[in-house]
Amino acid sequence: MYARKPLRRRLSAAFAALAKDLEHPGSEADAWFAPFDVEFDRTRALNADSFRDAADVAEELPLTIEPAELFFARLIEHAEDAEAAATVRTLQRTMDAALVGEVRYVTAQADDIPVGQRYLVGRVEGGGLAGLVASIVWT
Repeated sequence: MYARKPLRRRLSAAFAALAKDLEHPGSEADAWFAPFDVEFDRTRALNADSFRDAADVAEELPLTIEPAELFFARLIEHAEDAEAAATVRTLQRTMDAALVGEVRYVTAQADDIPVGQRYLVGRVEGGGLAGLVASIVWT
């Protein structure tokens, strides 16, 4: 028997496969989505402090966490064509169905640092967080 990868890792890979050709809007450089998953205690509240601890985000980077619906709407608005918009809608429905509770959009960015991360994440049944991350660049 082989060692099975954790569900959070398999889900993040599936989300990344759906998002393969999607770029995060607003970056001055290519900002492709990549798989993201971390261990996370299912009894712990998901907030800026707990996400920072789990994802090992530097203390100097302010974090914001909000529902992902507005971000998905923004992705659809900036989609290159109908197929890209359909891909975003499929990604949103897939994440909503596969993750427990609300999917969140997390920003980690300081005003004086030209690079930041954007996460689309949610809780995985049994524990952990799974989703996507994109690195954003301003010059």
